[in-house]
Amino acid sequence: MLLLACSSARPEPTRPAPSGQLQLYPSGQACFLRHGDLRCWRGSETPERVAEDVAEFVQDGVGLCVCAERGDVACRWPSSEELHVVAELDGARNLSARGGCSVGMHGGASCHRVLCGERNARIHCIEQSFHGDLQFPDTVVLPPAPPGEHSAQGELEGPTVCFGGSIDQPSTCRRLYRVHGAARMVYGRAVGCGIREGGSLACMGTNQHGQLAGRPDAGFHEVTEINLGGAIDVAIGEAHICALTDEGHAYCWGGASEGQMGAPPGRFERLDTVHIAPIVRVPGIDDAVQLHAGGNLSCVITARGAVQCWGGGEATPRTVFTAER
Repeated sequence: MLLLACSSARPEPTRPAPSGQLQLYPSGQACFLRHGDLRCWRGSETPERVAEDVAEFVQDGVGLCVCAERGDVACRWPSSEELHVVAELDGARNLSARGGCSVGMHGGASCHRVLCGERNARIHCIEQSFHGDLQFPDTVVLPPAPPGEHSAQGELEGPTVCFGGSIDQPSTCRRLYRVHGAARMVYGRAVGCGIREGGSLACMGTNQHGQLAGRPDAGFHEVTEINLGGAIDVAIGEAHICALTDEGHAYCWGGASEGQMGAPPGRFERLDTVHIAPIVRVPGIDDAVQLHAGGNLSCVITARGAVQCWGGGEATPRTVFTAER
């Protein structure tokens, strides 16, 4: 289960806050809200308007919900592009959505969500259910570790993550741990990365697509130091990881078959059916202040408010939204 809130701000390091709200999801979908205009897209598609006059939006493991400026609340499910008004929360603000899905024997999903909003100084909640296609929960960002809560291994326990699996074979589920000394942790579906004071970066989890940056022998719970300094943010995609440095540059590594490095996959080593890349500086990203990843797509917001993306089948970074100033 995953809890997200319209009003909760993404933890920002030390660089200026950009205009607009950007979110990427494991399905490869991206959504960007600026001046009330909410647009979503996948990969190299042209962004399409989802709704106008939007005050805020949130997406959990079930679907997208928006808070309209005029007070309406509307949601959509993973298998539908249409927004449906949630009359029970009319006029609510500060939405939060906690939802999750379970997979059936034949690949279908049963989804359940608790959707809450604030109205007249009170919290109102409703429950929603859905049966259909599955969309996995978004990357989870955890706050700094409280002192004195370390396990016997010297690390705080993180979430249980599941990956792989099919109709005939169940998923593999393992518990990730907090990297010792990390000021902030980011967990993906099967990888966890911690940013330590001073900008050093360390990760643990699956190395199926080179997510541990050159450590093919690393065990799932073995902390691997990433040879990259000055990191202020990290984002985890389906098969790749990207980090943002204090100089505004983006670096990525791991699966490269869909252009996740901002370069053609043929440049990188091929292992079975996928291309795997070492740490690569993404070309043309020089003044980024915010970084996101989801599916095989990565995007940044620049200091001037532009949105640049790469991956999802597009090997060269492209400007999806131009700068404001």
